[in-house]
Amino acid sequence: MYRFRSSPRCRLSSSGFLRLHLKTVVPLFFTTVVLLVLSENVDDSRTKQGTSRASRLSHHPVVIVISFDGFRYNYFQRTETPNMDILRDTGAHVQYMRNQFVTKTFPNHMSIATGLHAESHGVVDNMLYDPKYERALDWHNPEFWNFDNVSLPLWTLNEMAGSGRRSGVMMWPGSAIPFGVNETVPSQSLQWNESYPFETRIDIAIDWITDPSEPINMVFVYFEEPDEIAHAFGPESPNVTEYIQIVDNTTGYLINKLKFFGIYDHVNVILLSDHGFQEVKPQNMINYTSALTPKTYQAFGGTPVMHILPNDGKFDDVYSQLRNFSHNRNFTVYKKEELEPTWYYSNNRRIMPIVIVADLGFIFDDFQNNIDYYSKKFNFTPSHDRVYGVHGYDNRQLPMHPFFIAHGPAFRTRYQGDVFDNVDLYPLICKIVGLKPAPNNGTLKNVSQLLKRKGFAMGSPVGWAMGAAVIIGITVILGIMSALVSRRHNRRREIISDISNIREFAEIGGSNGKSSKSFPVNTEECQALLMSSSTEEL
Repeated sequence: MYRFRSSPRCRLSSSGFLRLHLKTVVPLFFTTVVLLVLSENVDDSRTKQGTSRASRLSHHPVVIVISFDGFRYNYFQRTETPNMDILRDTGAHVQYMRNQFVTKTFPNHMSIATGLHAESHGVVDNMLYDPKYERALDWHNPEFWNFDNVSLPLWTLNEMAGSGRRSGVMMWPGSAIPFGVNETVPSQSLQWNESYPFETRIDIAIDWITDPSEPINMVFVYFEEPDEIAHAFGPESPNVTEYIQIVDNTTGYLINKLKFFGIYDHVNVILLSDHGFQEVKPQNMINYTSALTPKTYQAFGGTPVMHILPNDGKFDDVYSQLRNFSHNRNFTVYKKEELEPTWYYSNNRRIMPIVIVADLGFIFDDFQNNIDYYSKKFNFTPSHDRVYGVHGYDNRQLPMHPFFIAHGPAFRTRYQGDVFDNVDLYPLICKIVGLKPAPNNGTLKNVSQLLKRKGFAMGSPVGWAMGAAVIIGITVILGIMSALVSRRHNRRREIISDISNIREFAEIGGSNGKSSKSFPVNTEECQALLMSSSTEEL
């Protein structure tokens, strides 16, 4: 009997068919991925300078930490802050960040840099007494910052890690001295000089991270406002509102510089502050010294927290006098061992045997020195009704809370996280830049919520390439499956056509109506042939 077969043009096997498609699409797939990686590394800036600057970034993740001293967490409600809003609304932020007691500038900047509580890093106040040296210390003294060589700031840790890692520190409190057993210093540094305009500080920071030969991958920048203006005029004053806008303009200047050089989406920016502020008036001044016998003690620190060191044999007398005087006078007297456990503020020789803490809104009589200083600097006449600003109170008080905003390839977008402690920033930044943290009091778990999920960040070149690769891969697979289905349907149509030809050929007869000889048709074989077409391609 006759047995009709499929046309030769349809005899390509399934494996051959797949090989043909894979030979075509696989090179296209990988070529596309490579092009995406290369294109993502091309800067969005339309200027040649911008493109060249983008290519100069360190091969390590880049982090810029900027502190605006005294910027209270709720200052955003005071006036328009469109530039800071951009980073907050497109990045990650929290309602407020918990700082360390005492809520002052030097202790908290040191805690941010080291991840240590004040009792651990030793900077327990803006001015202190160290029994080891038997003298008072302030920020001018190296011993003030480097307490028993226990602190390892992030900029030091980054430098010590090597492999092209470099740090730059601009006016950050404590950055003027070396740290670590090898007395490591940052690759770039600029010490305190308030004459530098805010925009100039940003320019220098951008120059550091885009240096063609030795780019910086970790930068700390300090701005002294709106702290000083709030001390002199009070946190609710129009003067502070003006400086909130200046701070926002500075942020806008930073954003524009990053965009101009095409690195806005490649740099992690952290904006924060060290503490908030409370309005105070001279009529709320507590003259605690009037309760003490002269020459029986020494006092260190400053409003609203004073460290009292009684002379030998005078502890009981001084403590009793302060306790009796404190009744109904809006301050609390603590023995060192009785300080609040949540303050982490008792296990250090620099914390004096007696500590007095004013209630929120109240000040001690040492604040008169501050009034004299600010009246001269800002040229105003002090008065009993004039308003000033103070911080340093219990860190559980809302007005003491600072803010936190983060934006960049490491951080989630449009995300408000849970409140955390500023010591948690140490392990967070270590995680971002790939450093093994030194011993610290922070907890990465508290801040890991702010980071993008595991995997490739879509803001990075590799992330974009991998995302595109997945899409292309899915498209290729769907294309092959579609082709296979189409081929199977075409195969069935050809077999059905062949079967029809068999039937027509089986009946031999002429068009002249003569009788014809019939050939037997094996219908079971035809049916089997049809069924095989359905499974052959699978």
